[in-house]
Amino acid sequence: MRSQSSQNTQTSLLGLPPAQNGTHSVRLKAKPSQLVLVETPGRVNLARWTSPTDHGDIIEFMRQFGYVGATDFKRRCSERTFTIRKQLLLSTFRAVKERNRGIKTLSQFTPRLIPLILEYWSEEVSEGKMRHGFDTQVQDFSVLTWFWRMHGVKVDPIRDYVEDPQLKLKFCRTSVATRDKSWSGNGVDVDAKIEEARAVDPVVARLIFLAKTYGLRAKETLFVRPHEDDKGDRLRLSRGTKTGRPRDIVYEDFDEQAFQSAIEDVKAELSPGDHAAWKGRSLKEARRRLYYVLECIGLTQKASGVTFHGLRTQWAIEQFENLTGTAAPVRGGGSIDYQRFADVRRTISRAMGHNRIRVTSAYYGSFFKMRKAAESRFRENWNRLEPHLSGLLDILDSFGITNLWLVGRRADGSNHMAAEAYEFLIDERNHVVSAAKVTAEVVRYLETSERLGVPVIVHVASMHGEKAKRAWSENALPLFDVEAPLFKNFTPAMEPASGAGQGGTGSAHGRAHGIDAGEQA
Repeated sequence: MRSQSSQNTQTSLLGLPPAQNGTHSVRLKAKPSQLVLVETPGRVNLARWTSPTDHGDIIEFMRQFGYVGATDFKRRCSERTFTIRKQLLLSTFRAVKERNRGIKTLSQFTPRLIPLILEYWSEEVSEGKMRHGFDTQVQDFSVLTWFWRMHGVKVDPIRDYVEDPQLKLKFCRTSVATRDKSWSGNGVDVDAKIEEARAVDPVVARLIFLAKTYGLRAKETLFVRPHEDDKGDRLRLSRGTKTGRPRDIVYEDFDEQAFQSAIEDVKAELSPGDHAAWKGRSLKEARRRLYYVLECIGLTQKASGVTFHGLRTQWAIEQFENLTGTAAPVRGGGSIDYQRFADVRRTISRAMGHNRIRVTSAYYGSFFKMRKAAESRFRENWNRLEPHLSGLLDILDSFGITNLWLVGRRADGSNHMAAEAYEFLIDERNHVVSAAKVTAEVVRYLETSERLGVPVIVHVASMHGEKAKRAWSENALPLFDVEAPLFKNFTPAMEPASGAGQGGTGSAHGRAHGIDAGEQA
């Protein structure tokens, strides 16, 4: 039998000894690294579950198979995933039994019930609010798919069970990021927020710094012990990881000097053996405190469009860009086959704790996905602008200007925010009597709510240097030159369109560069 002193050496969920002030810390239960299964996943007999109770067989099923991975049966899922699975199966099965009295046991819980399940999830529980939103339904459906897959039952994608063509689109899910969810990508200055957090709670500032520097999950920042986990050439995470698997973040794979300097700064704030979070708090208490402070300084999805996990997204994007010298897809990276960067992607995936390099596309996107998304965004940008080209042309004609170029992020579909500005360029070869007047007229005309309703910026090429001109030349789109094709670079010379103001192509319809039915095809 263990002595009392031996028992007191047990660690809390945050890796600390029990508090000395009379409170007790929750202990972290050890989990086996390998799953020991009685039956083979994928071959479990569904007919074996004959208990008449709502929960008996589900609890037993979860006891035996609840930690089995969804795609890799040898992989162990996290405690959080286990809990989500159990709760979803219990609530959904109970609801199905209430709505279909013929369902008595779990053995009858088959894919034929999917329409009934989707109907239950889509019920309106309050004004304009469904029981489960579309995104949540997609996530929940993956749990049901996993359950039936354990029994060798094939299930079609959720959208195949939806009859309404418009609703089908809402059930399409991709694991590839098409929007930048990082803090910096949403206009949040990380360093400024660290200082803001430091004024409220220095511990939160330290946790933000760790997540920003090493791409850690929130739970991992709470568990990390800098003095112990810093191995000189790497940061070894063995506590708080998603599935309990340890991983190394090797400094030399990224910015070795910066990574080593950062961990030394954190160690200077702590004593040997301390973790980065608060002393004497349980995991639940620490998480509550972390998110409370984040809310106090405006770091929520609602307030600023970001979450703590966005720091992990930012880390993945920045490492990808630093190691490849190429902009990440979610930040407007070109349509490049990034199989070239397989080694980089693998390095980032390994540091983030993902077995599959495809998973990191959820952070920095896919060039192939973004190519389609960029084209879609460009068409939206163009359709928004096209109705106002005739009035815009009248303004240009009154100043003797023959052409105008659409530039910036909206010119190639790399814009991600609805309120992002439209940028235009006046060719330096054009004779402009008063640049201030023409730019003011264009801005006044387009910025109104009944037209574009977003900021409008007009650049005059002659007022900018060669660096700016080269940047514009990469994606500029001529608005009133019918011969200039879409998505083709133009030379910095930017010759004005010939025949302006004459018959034929001189009309607003003939001179505006539009997208006709043939081009769309």
